[in-house]
Amino acid sequence: MALPAERAPDLSSQFLNKFMLPKIALTIIGIASLLGVTVTSWMEGVDNLWAIGARWLFFATLGVLLGSSAWSGFIVPWAQRVRPTPGAARFLAAEEVRFARLHRITAAVGSVALAAYLLVTLGGTDYPMRAYVLAATALSALLAFWLPARHARGAQRAAVLAALALALVAFAEVRSEGMAVHGALWIWTLVRVVHLLSFGAWFGGAAWNIFINAASGRETLCMDTVIASHLQLEGFRKVVRVAFPAIVLTGLLQAGFLSGLHLGVFVATGVGQLVLVKLGLAAALVVIFFTCPMWGACSPIAGVCNLEDLADAPVTYELSATQLHEAGR
Repeated sequence: MALPAERAPDLSSQFLNKFMLPKIALTIIGIASLLGVTVTSWMEGVDNLWAIGARWLFFATLGVLLGSSAWSGFIVPWAQRVRPTPGAARFLAAEEVRFARLHRITAAVGSVALAAYLLVTLGGTDYPMRAYVLAATALSALLAFWLPARHARGAQRAAVLAALALALVAFAEVRSEGMAVHGALWIWTLVRVVHLLSFGAWFGGAAWNIFINAASGRETLCMDTVIASHLQLEGFRKVVRVAFPAIVLTGLLQAGFLSGLHLGVFVATGVGQLVLVKLGLAAALVVIFFTCPMWGACSPIAGVCNLEDLADAPVTYELSATQLHEAGR
């Protein structure tokens, strides 16, 4: 027996209040990254708010592209191999449509941000091969933004190109901030690269979970969708378990470069105070990371965060699958 079409949204309505936590986490990650860009800009002598905003927007768009492309190119194919069913295929097709839309938006915004970023950095500290580094950054970013990424291979390529652009940005910033002292250029570059790539993997993956995974799941709701979405979320959790400690550790290393980890320096300087705020935001993210699965708040759909939550679903997903079948006639 098919369900009336108008009842479909009710299948997940009771979970919408919990799903605010991932959105809060995405906001916190964005704010923390803005503070980080502000610190690095101040170290380079840049204190113009528009310039700092332009740099952050470039980083943010690359981060969204990196994390979402990695999800599309690596996590989705893995989940598809584990659960190759017709219901899961409809869900993945809906995700592809939304990812293509997100990629176009990221490309448009990122291209503007790239132009603004280049204008900001052109007046920065000079160093050998600086022009080549900025040109390579611009080229890799534009290719990542505009080459099609509709399928897994294209998404993997976009993720690699976005990672390359962030790595080149890391190298340029380390040179500009005076961190390349005593022959430690490559050490600090590696630290900054790990920091930026970990940020992108988490930030973009969080955006995918909210705007693509959850939205596509509600559109194609059935048991296969729940399991496929759950598998994808499990893959992302593994990424976060690596990315979050990496962000904190590399952030502390860079903060140590500023002050030698003396608390007085953190409290007495603007840069140090921003670092302390970032640490507070990191602590909030830890709480959210552990609270989401405990409360079943990772998705607005019962069962995605924890398959045991299926017992609390207001209507069985088997009936929902029947509804999809009837709608497709």
